[in-house]
Amino acid sequence: MHLSSTPILIYVASCAAGTAAVRIAKAKGLQVTAVCNGQNAERVKALGADHVIDYTKDGYDGLLLKYDAVFDASGKINKTKAKRHVKQNESLHPSRGKVWRENRKKIYTI
Repeated sequence: MHLSSTPILIYVASCAAGTAAVRIAKAKGLQVTAVCNGQNAERVKALGADHVIDYTKDGYDGLLLKYDAVFDASGKINKTKAKRHVKQNESLHPSRGKVWRENRKKIYTI
């Protein structure tokens, strides 16, 4: 698989850790979907995000697909909901918390 076809999701992409994650992911050639407040959408898009989703809109969760990796820059997202967007045998990366595995979906702390 070419990295440019590797989709990743970055939650809270407008915070310090999130903006760094967007830049690093784009530098690695990944396809980035960023979730942030709509007020920050243009800034996150300027960092290189391919798609930006406004989490303040009702039903935003329904717009999300399945991703090879999910990075939670805040460490506060609902892990159960987030895991729905992780492809089987791929990774969810919260920025805080403990390292654990569940149902073949890897959860890591960064």
